[in-house]
Amino acid sequence: MHFPQMRKQPPFFGKIQYLAQEDARRVKEAYLLALELYGNCLCHPGGESCIIHAENIVDLLLVHKPDAHTLIACILQCIREPEHQQKVDELFGKEILSTIAADSVLDGGCGGFALRPQGTIRRIVQAFSKDVRVLFIALYNRLYILKKADQFTQRQQSIMARETLDIFAPLCARLGIYSLKYELEALAFRILYPEESKHLEGILENLRKQHGPLLAESKRSLARLLSIEGKNMMIISREKHPYSIFQKLQRKSLTSPTDLHDLFGMRVLVDSEEECYQVLGIIHRAYRPLSHRMKDYIAMPKPNGYRSLHTTVLGVSTEDSSLPVEIQIRTYEMDEEAEHGIAAHWDYKQHGSAHPFTGTSWQKRLEGLLAESTSESMDEEDMAEEIGDRIFALTPKGDVIELPKGAGPLDFAFRIHTDLGLRYRYAKINGAIAAIDEPIDNGDHVQVTVWSEPKPSRQWLQTVKTKEARQKLRSYFRMDGEKRKIEPSVAVRQTDIRRKGTPLIPSSPSILLESQVPLPYRFARCCEPDKHSPQRPPIIGYITRDGAVRIHWSGCRMILSANHDRLIRASWATSSEASLKASALSSGI
Repeated sequence: MHFPQMRKQPPFFGKIQYLAQEDARRVKEAYLLALELYGNCLCHPGGESCIIHAENIVDLLLVHKPDAHTLIACILQCIREPEHQQKVDELFGKEILSTIAADSVLDGGCGGFALRPQGTIRRIVQAFSKDVRVLFIALYNRLYILKKADQFTQRQQSIMARETLDIFAPLCARLGIYSLKYELEALAFRILYPEESKHLEGILENLRKQHGPLLAESKRSLARLLSIEGKNMMIISREKHPYSIFQKLQRKSLTSPTDLHDLFGMRVLVDSEEECYQVLGIIHRAYRPLSHRMKDYIAMPKPNGYRSLHTTVLGVSTEDSSLPVEIQIRTYEMDEEAEHGIAAHWDYKQHGSAHPFTGTSWQKRLEGLLAESTSESMDEEDMAEEIGDRIFALTPKGDVIELPKGAGPLDFAFRIHTDLGLRYRYAKINGAIAAIDEPIDNGDHVQVTVWSEPKPSRQWLQTVKTKEARQKLRSYFRMDGEKRKIEPSVAVRQTDIRRKGTPLIPSSPSILLESQVPLPYRFARCCEPDKHSPQRPPIIGYITRDGAVRIHWSGCRMILSANHDRLIRASWATSSEASLKASALSSGI
């Protein structure tokens, strides 16, 4: 593997030894491809290059030791051009390309940030929840741009912080990634509530000075108690995070953090579930437990899989027996899950190689959680919409267009602007010419080419899937009146939609294709007709990847082994049909 001159290997190369050798090789190959495709391109408001941005996101992700698929998609997240997408497809496959496209829709990809309604963001999260890796990349992209928030405008910072507190941080909780949740909340809290954040941090600092020695003494006291009982354990001191305090004060209508019983606490880690209950019994015998402060999340885990025992006791500190101390008791495995959530179950740890999350119990759990409202910020009416039937596509500029499942390029055009829909000529999906009714998939890049003036067809009323597009068409026909009604027929000329390098066959002999949109066509080399022969054997068309049609004899061996989904009926035009077709082409309809 060779690197460009004057460029060192990125630091993360030394941190992926946990991957299988072949997976690590593919990750490094993806990095080299990224250098080739956009090594010098800038993507961030602060002038950061795309490749440096990707390196930094990978570094953040590596705390969870993600699979190769996630790392490759993260490295190549700035892919936009169709020819670049084709290269990624050839080297890494469509699944990687799909993850990259989904990330572009969800967070703008490559350091992007788009101002969108929160309801739209929630529906996008739901649409792409089938691949948790997309959510991981988006969450760490959000963490990274929050760290560089000062490079955005004040308005962008406020919207970014509000989205983080209302959507992305709760999403982390639902995935069980509390370490990331707290980090996102801390950054967003300082942006959105600077005075409250500073005030609470000041109070916490004073409380640390006041109770610090007592907490240290409490930790030593608990350690002595458990060591006497012969327990092999680890004790960790912990304190409540500022935004969590802020939320709890609001929720309980309290005015001072000192009114809370769980500002400071300790976490006891043991080897087995049985020992968790044994330690709980020891603590309750030695200290005074507060009533109604005992919670058993082992017997009844939280919806996100969180497991632990919680209790609050008095008397741990011999110097201040009135100091309440919350104690969490869990196994090392439970603690790993609490910190890393779904990432703690990354399949490579169990199977030796990376596998998608799709289809696992974690995936089913996530789908249910995203539809629930376990947070006040997530229970708006738009969460009740039928969001599973929505798709999200991208314009050439990277703007996200939301459409119902099954919508095609014409719906896409009308969703952007009425004039774009009325002047629709043809469209490309991911760089290839698409039929007017071809369904758009999540993450597709759609580019619409238009006529200089409106040329709609009444047949479009049967083609569009959205009520919005149908209403705009009817309004146009109603206002335009009889003088500009367009008869249902072919509304574009073949010569205007042919792709570069795809020559059309001469008007004679003429071919009729069973298609709602005119497609460029030519005879395949193996089936060139004899111009001097009057015989016209049965023919059939094959739609190539670039949207053109190759005409074959029906009995051609190439057709017998071809993908039948790409076949299209074709026939020889009669003299009158050929004449009518020539007239249509010359008149431009």
